[in-house]
Amino acid sequence: MSAPKTEAGPGTAFLTVDDFARALCVSPSTVRNAINRGDLHVIRFARAVRIPVSEFERLGYGIPAFLTDNSGEAA
Repeated sequence: MSAPKTEAGPGTAFLTVDDFARALCVSPSTVRNAINRGDLHVIRFARAVRIPVSEFERLGYGIPAFLTDNSGEAA
């Protein structure tokens, strides 16, 4: 039997470049430039790029409200 699945937390939820940019109120090209400079950690799935929600906290931002449930934890 496999282990029970755990709930997604701040380190396991991922955003697209567009969603991450919208949350920070910057353009997607600004986010892509940060990725290319190595300032932003990403996960690459073939051609898709996903940014972990934990990057908000690593960069000194709080997790945006639209990504959290009522307890303040990432949904």
